[in-house]
Amino acid sequence: KFCNYVTQFNPVNPEYPIIPDKKNRDLRPVKKIFVNPCDRLRKLSDVGVLKMSYTCKKFPIFENEIQIDYQVAQPNYCESAGRKGAIFGYDTGVFETWVYPFKIVSDLKFSVNIPDKNLNIACTEIASRCVVRPELTTIYFSHELFLIKLHLLTPLHQEGSIFLFDVDTDTPLEICLSFIPNLIPMWPAGLGGQYTLWSEEINGYFIGEGTKKYVGLIGSPFGLKKSETPGHQLPEGFLKFIIPVNSEQTRKTYFPIFVAGSDRGREIAIKNYQNLEKSVREIYLENYNYYLQFQTKYLTFHSPDPTLNLSFEWAKIALDKGIVENTQLGTGLAAGFNVSGQTHRPGFGWFFGGDTCVNGFALNCYGDFESLKKGLTLLRKYQREDGKIPHEITQSASLIKWFEEYPYCYYHADTTPYYIIAMFDYLKYRGDLNFIKESWESIKKAFDYCEKSDEDGDGIMENSAAGLAAMEVGKMIGSIKVDIYLAAVWIFALGCLIELSEFAGDLALKKKCRRKLDKATKTFESIFIDRENSRLKFSVLKNDGYYSDATVWQSIPLFFRLINPELATTNFKEFASPAMNTDWGTRSLTKLSEFYDPVNYNNGAVWPFTTGFVAAAQYRSHRAINGFQNLMANARLTFIDSPGWHTELLSGEFYKPISQSVPHQLFSASGIIIPVVLGLLGLECDFLKKEIKFAPHLPFQWNELIVENYRCGNCLFNFRLKKSNNHLKLEFAAFSQTNFSLLFSPSLGIGARIFDVKVNGKMQKINSEETLYDTHCRVECAVKEKTVIDISYDPGIEFDIPLPEIKTGSRSQGLKLEDYQFKDKILKMQVHAPGGKKYSIPFRTGFKIKKVLGAVMRKIENRDYLLLIDFGNVVSVEYERKEIVLYFV
Repeated sequence: KFCNYVTQFNPVNPEYPIIPDKKNRDLRPVKKIFVNPCDRLRKLSDVGVLKMSYTCKKFPIFENEIQIDYQVAQPNYCESAGRKGAIFGYDTGVFETWVYPFKIVSDLKFSVNIPDKNLNIACTEIASRCVVRPELTTIYFSHELFLIKLHLLTPLHQEGSIFLFDVDTDTPLEICLSFIPNLIPMWPAGLGGQYTLWSEEINGYFIGEGTKKYVGLIGSPFGLKKSETPGHQLPEGFLKFIIPVNSEQTRKTYFPIFVAGSDRGREIAIKNYQNLEKSVREIYLENYNYYLQFQTKYLTFHSPDPTLNLSFEWAKIALDKGIVENTQLGTGLAAGFNVSGQTHRPGFGWFFGGDTCVNGFALNCYGDFESLKKGLTLLRKYQREDGKIPHEITQSASLIKWFEEYPYCYYHADTTPYYIIAMFDYLKYRGDLNFIKESWESIKKAFDYCEKSDEDGDGIMENSAAGLAAMEVGKMIGSIKVDIYLAAVWIFALGCLIELSEFAGDLALKKKCRRKLDKATKTFESIFIDRENSRLKFSVLKNDGYYSDATVWQSIPLFFRLINPELATTNFKEFASPAMNTDWGTRSLTKLSEFYDPVNYNNGAVWPFTTGFVAAAQYRSHRAINGFQNLMANARLTFIDSPGWHTELLSGEFYKPISQSVPHQLFSASGIIIPVVLGLLGLECDFLKKEIKFAPHLPFQWNELIVENYRCGNCLFNFRLKKSNNHLKLEFAAFSQTNFSLLFSPSLGIGARIFDVKVNGKMQKINSEETLYDTHCRVECAVKEKTVIDISYDPGIEFDIPLPEIKTGSRSQGLKLEDYQFKDKILKMQVHAPGGKKYSIPFRTGFKIKKVLGAVMRKIENRDYLLLIDFGNVVSVEYERKEIVLYFV
């Protein structure tokens, strides 16, 4: 008997049923179909026996509206990842497979043998196209005699993966598979005594070791043995098997290869393999339905920019793919994935504590609270006795004394205060007081550790006591006493602890944290703020000196809103200047520093992770034009190097990931979600206080924006914003509970004049806020099932800096807007660009233009203009500075 799922009608694809929970099943007898051995393509003398009862009937692979379809020109990273296993490889057709924590096989590749033509074609030579979907990845191998579509399919919750061949040919051929058997755990654990055997039970290779506890399997019901296996050891080279294919089979049958494994013995490994074998279609349907629902279950973002919309969806998926279920350790978030090759770690495929907490901001932004809760639960489980939270946990930790004998687990300082922040952020969004009370002793232990890391009693944790934070490599490390990143994270954590203590009923701790916060804030202001130059220093040295170089880390206290942005105006100018800003993000360290190195991890490379924080800080300080530039720099990474995923870091000089960059890095995906939600949209919520804030900074050429499924606790909210030249309308819909208050504070442009404000047709008092960079209209109201807010206004002055054309390998050449100020009807702009370049800035104003210096203003129609800026005729890669002054009446 076979288990057939009871299916449900799918309104999206009626021919394609939805698979319900596995508990809902209907058992029906299925007649066995036997294959006549004489029908085989090869002779009976061949080694190997085909499974007589197996068929893998073809089923449709559906298009996905967010799929990325591209031509294969050079090897790009690709993957198919589930919770318990994954395929990592390249779109040219070279792969490795993992069943966590083991690499089962590596250097797995295919060739096609055509006996009648005496041809053998390596698939790496004919890869032509790749389609990346959340549910599976498809690679096309195109030849004049055949087309092979290879589907990489890893189930969500099973220990294994599937290579599914869809062959179209009129010529008999053989798919030849070769691979290196491994059964190697993630670094630094190891096994001994691995060996391989051909197994008739699976028509494939059994990979075992001496204790018989750890097992890997790879095979195919259509497979024929091609290699001999040495006794009691792994072979020195590749193992091989073949799959014979004829044209009659190809019309109705997929040709699968299954890879499975277990860390709980042979029987479970065989069971895992058989589960893959008998449910290929069901696995695909489960994946498809999961990601179909995933895209709409959580926050969706629809703007006039399709690149940003698509990158946002893939950023959500990139984070979801990082959820790993380790059978021995638990469930948590890995940091990122890559091909391990000759090493034994697939990128940052471990559990990382700091990354989990940072990515928690993004998970909360789009509403996946449960994944963050699982990640925090895992960190709590492995918290050190003194309260320190683990920075990294290898997935092979159960095989070794990872927590006792290796130095890597607890060597970061920022992870522990970030754990406190993530707990508070989870509470604020989810409203789960039970989890906070359940974790309260752990939170207090984390606080105790942080408090003891303040050795000089000034209220701030020290790197010299607690470990690394902003810098992990480079010449600066040895001399740093405390850096601004660790100080800002700790101060923000103290603020979070005050709130957490209130909800936990621990008033003594609340009072203690209040005193410490006051002291830490005063210390921070005295040692990090250079008031004379309106800038923040990077770090205090052990000899009481300073590193004052411009780094991305000065953006962290600005992101956390710990200080007035006016105290850091020079830092904002540095973030936007060509010394730090590139067309693909913000350098970690200014080019003007003696320590600058464009490919150094900390001292000059571009991190999308920190670029995201810079963008969010710029938005929160009303420098929306700069924020959008950095946001789009991250968004465009979705489509290079590893389409669908987001690389870890790039060169500071050329648009190219550096050699050690991990192509699927989760916090790089967060570098899109965080500045979109907390920056561009200005969306924040507090479930326990029943408050929602929506303070969007829309590019002035956007006329409409839709945000759906914004989650706050168990409530959902939708936003629809429409804009014309002098009118802004918000349609706000609330689902479930409606006892929320809404603060709507849209950015309207420099010098905008507000005429009237209506809430559900009723006139409201006008409440506006002027900044150097825009005007905000503040509207506060109680949330109803449906709320409509209308604002009539004159937009004042609006403009955007156009995104530069960007190609892999190019230098930065886009226009950089360092700063701008509007005062007394005069707009001053400081811009930078390479010599010989010309730029057109879209510009809109209702004011009469009296005079323009440093540029030419060309009228298009009504209030729309083009501001034309010319950087001369001498072509140069070096940036030049120019000031533009516009006088208005």
